[in-house]
Amino acid sequence: MGLLELPPELFLSIIEFAVHELGVCASMRTRLVCRVFAAEIPEALHRTRVIEEAVPFYYASKIPEVVQRYRSGKYYNSWNYQLSDKPIPYGYKSIRDILPQMLLIKHHPEVLARYFLYRVRTDRRGNIHPIVETIRQTVKEIARYYELDLNQEPEKAATLYQAACSCLALYRNQGVLLAFRGFPETGKEEEDEEEDGAGEKKGIFDDFRNAVPGNCLTVAAWLGDMDLIKEIELDAYNNPGDSTNDPSLFGRPLWAAAAQGHLEVVNHFLDRGDRDYGVVHARSGWDIFFGIDKLAVGVAAYMGRGSVVQALQQAQTLRQEEYLQHHSFWQLKDHEERAIVCAVQGNQPELLSLLLDRYKEGPWHSEYPGWEFTCSLTSFCLVISCKLGLHRPASVLLQHNANTLDTDFTPLSFLELAAISGNATLVKILLDAGAGLEPAKTTRGFTLKWQRDISFSRRKRKSALAEARYRGHREVERLIVEKMDELQLETMTCLATLFNDA
Repeated sequence: MGLLELPPELFLSIIEFAVHELGVCASMRTRLVCRVFAAEIPEALHRTRVIEEAVPFYYASKIPEVVQRYRSGKYYNSWNYQLSDKPIPYGYKSIRDILPQMLLIKHHPEVLARYFLYRVRTDRRGNIHPIVETIRQTVKEIARYYELDLNQEPEKAATLYQAACSCLALYRNQGVLLAFRGFPETGKEEEDEEEDGAGEKKGIFDDFRNAVPGNCLTVAAWLGDMDLIKEIELDAYNNPGDSTNDPSLFGRPLWAAAAQGHLEVVNHFLDRGDRDYGVVHARSGWDIFFGIDKLAVGVAAYMGRGSVVQALQQAQTLRQEEYLQHHSFWQLKDHEERAIVCAVQGNQPELLSLLLDRYKEGPWHSEYPGWEFTCSLTSFCLVISCKLGLHRPASVLLQHNANTLDTDFTPLSFLELAAISGNATLVKILLDAGAGLEPAKTTRGFTLKWQRDISFSRRKRKSALAEARYRGHREVERLIVEKMDELQLETMTCLATLFNDA
């Protein structure tokens, strides 16, 4: 092949140019299709920092406005709504072009973890980002507890760096990319009384860099090392200036232990008095982005840690009276629902079935007997399952009476979403369940009981068959055509029977 015969510098330049043109998603697909460049493409994504463009800076600055429009019911056309006054960059038509990259990053944190490791390895003095500095500082402190020389034992050092980067990728996720791209780091103005009341500007990363015990404790919980956890807690107790309760860049220790499935560590933090509720939400602009869920029960459900989910739910049940003293009845229900949604996103059908059975026994059904909580929740989860192309959770949701006639807010029907994903098994399941073949004309809410005419929408409505043809999903197209022929034959047979009877 001619490319392989080129000088190495020129060959790498060509790969970097191709990565720039393709973007994150197309580059990752090319890596799977073209094995010749499989090793060079991820390195090119890191060197060129194209991976940071998966969450555009100019869209993120308007995310709070988008959330508000969603909650107020005014966000009609989410795919084509331009979220910023700045022009959309070359190669992007709307946020619909950005969404696949955001989903790729959100549900593949290992891609981010590799990039964080690259930044830790390559950032030099004078160009060190505060997040990279915090990772290095945390690993050095943990190595001190282990009496480990990072330079002399590179394998153990690589294990610690991998643990810190993996934990950060799963917890902060897209928010780290925003921070790398220069998302505003300005914080509140604090008065320094010792300097005659002079104002001192505090960056959003200052708390994380100073919270060394909290950072170390979270990474230790991720590793599941109980001896290290107890040693860090003892040091923090003996040193009044240190506290493991400071905000950690890597999340809460209970969350990290739940994500890894360390049941002994989870029980340790629960016995210590840690709670999985009352989690402090966004403290700053970039912190609105995070991974799957900031609740320990949510990330445990996503990772399929059934025993951890059961332990967390039992702890919450035992402290339900205490919980309701500080939180509303609906927040308790919301925690149960978030675990179910995370189980769908993580493709955990067995755990999803158990969580749905528990949800049906919740006290909200007896308090509000006329409300269809389960049907609304399963329909919402089916939207997520179809968008991600997951057929196993979809089968469980249909068994729990998910309504196949509901849509998302675009609106796209379940069959259209499945056709876009290209999962033929999922399309077959929906067709057998009676999903409609016609394009959705009205938005049928899975949380709001109303329908809205969207004839003014700029999106050209396409059927599931048209979506499959446009994307080249031949097997999906064949299944839909066969179903259409089957329905047409049934219709003709019915008409012939009626004609003969007449």
